[in-house]
Amino acid sequence: MECARTNRQATKRSWPCLPLYYPMAQMNPQDIPSYQKAIRQIIKLERRAPPQFLHHEIRNGGLIVTCATDYDKQWLVRHIDRVKFRYRLQVDDPIALEYRFLIEGEVINLKNTKDNILHKIRCYNSSIILGDWKIIKDEMNHKKMTRTITFEVAYRSIKCLEQLKNRLRLDEYGIDGITFGRIRRIKRV
Repeated sequence: MECARTNRQATKRSWPCLPLYYPMAQMNPQDIPSYQKAIRQIIKLERRAPPQFLHHEIRNGGLIVTCATDYDKQWLVRHIDRVKFRYRLQVDDPIALEYRFLIEGEVINLKNTKDNILHKIRCYNSSIILGDWKIIKDEMNHKKMTRTITFEVAYRSIKCLEQLKNRLRLDEYGIDGITFGRIRRIKRV
C-alpha cells in the first residue's frame, strides 16, 4: 500500500485544458465551478475507478488541472470532449500556458527594423494583442539578405500565431510580412 501511495505522488502532473479557439476564447475563475460540475457528471457515468483531480486553477485564460496519476491524465484526454461546458476543451502541452516565450521572425524587406516592426504588426494584424511583446534582438543576415528579429512574448500568443500559419502581414496587401520560425520558452530563474 505504501508503494502505491508513493508511486501516485511521484506521477502528479499538471495539464492545461484550453478552449478550442484559445487565445480568442479564454476562461476566467468564475468558470471553475461549472466546469467541476460538468466533469462530475461524466465521472458518475464511469464504471471503472474514478479519476483523481487534485486542483483546478485558471492561468492565462486556460484551466490547469492537476492529476494524481498518469491514469487520470489519460482519462481526461479521452473524456474531455464529452464535458458539457461553455467551451469545447482540449488537453494541451504542459508548457501551453507558460508566461514567456522567445520567437524568432524573419523579414525580407530590410526597411522593417526593430523601430517600426511592432507598429506595422499592430496596424495590419488586428487579431494579435501586442501589449506585452518586446524586441530582444535585431540581426542582419548578409548571406540571405534578411533581417532576423527576436521577440519576447509575455503571454501566450503562440496559438494565435499558429492559426495565422506563423506569418503576419506588414503591409496592406499581405505581400510584405514577417515569418516566424523557432519558438523557445524562457526558463524561470
